[in-house]
Amino acid sequence: MPNSFTEYLPKGKKISFLARLIIVPGIILASLLPAIAQDTNIALIADEIHTSHVSPWENLYAINNGYDPQHSGDNSMGAYGNWDGSNARWHWVEYR
Repeated sequence: MPNSFTEYLPKGKKISFLARLIIVPGIILASLLPAIAQDTNIALIADEIHTSHVSPWENLYAINNGYDPQHSGDNSMGAYGNWDGSNARWHWVEYR
């Protein structure tokens, strides 16, 4: 058994973590969350992507394909959109 998480990482690779501790009567929950720099595009490193809606002519997986569109109408490498015909509905995207 390794002595620390770093023994699982490639040589020279380091990862920072944020510790989260939740205490409620009789229960203590602890977890480590990887610390991500503010300028990191988490879409490119997410394991899972979820959304409340994808427009039928769009593709959810285009959201993290790494392509940087030249303008708002550039869908040459796919595009994500969530318009459902209703102006009163908000949709969401979640990365895990």
